[in-house]
Amino acid sequence: MTLQLNRTILLLVIVLFTTILMADTIILAADPWMPYNGQSDSSNPGYCIEIAKAVFQKAGHKVTYQVLPFSRAIQDASNGKVNGVVGAAKTDVPDFIFPVNEIGISSSKFFVKKNSTWKYDGVKSLKNEKLGVVQDYTYGDETFDGFVEESIKNHSTNVEVARGDAPLEKLINMLLADRISVVVEDGLVMQYTLKHLGKTNDIKLASSLSDASKVYIAFPPNNPKSKEYAKILSDGISDMRASGELKKIMVKYGLTDWAGK
Repeated sequence: MTLQLNRTILLLVIVLFTTILMADTIILAADPWMPYNGQSDSSNPGYCIEIAKAVFQKAGHKVTYQVLPFSRAIQDASNGKVNGVVGAAKTDVPDFIFPVNEIGISSSKFFVKKNSTWKYDGVKSLKNEKLGVVQDYTYGDETFDGFVEESIKNHSTNVEVARGDAPLEKLINMLLADRISVVVEDGLVMQYTLKHLGKTNDIKLASSLSDASKVYIAFPPNNPKSKEYAKILSDGISDMRASGELKKIMVKYGLTDWAGK
């Protein structure tokens, strides 16, 4: 009896030790982009982070999340310092590995001060405006993205590029101070940020830029485990949707499942 008990204990120790050896710590990074992802030390880090942690924990892995400027997150992923970039579109990092299932739907929109009458009517309508954008973001419209890229390349004074850990807050403050006249951002993100800052009544939606597009947690191509991580996440999203666990997380952030949109 004692011998059998000892064998059972030994087997459990071996299984536990093997599991620990196989477990990975998956480091995700991005700049704050609530409600998708926010601060790493918050009880509400963003629904994408909560989904990723739930999925990878079930697969025996641990997720940690770092807040970095978006361009730095991409760079660190490419250099192997982090394992994934949160909230990335395929146009942001076209060489990265993407799960089959996206982790959200984004739609870029233009925002102006409450008393502005400006509307977007193609890039020509930006000629007399000063536009605020975030460094290394793409906005889901090829013509517009080309205009921004060319303007930055030519050091145009008509485009202001925000950098750092909280670029949207910087652009909002610049808009309210009349240092820029238009900000382009994901509609959900702007809505969340304005509410958080208490500026909902100061800034309004002017126009939509792009149709809804998919965003992902993207994994760098130089990591041999990226394809495995992408599959685990994609399958996990499907499982969470079927079980109702995904819905519970979305409700926590006042959202509905993006797949129903």
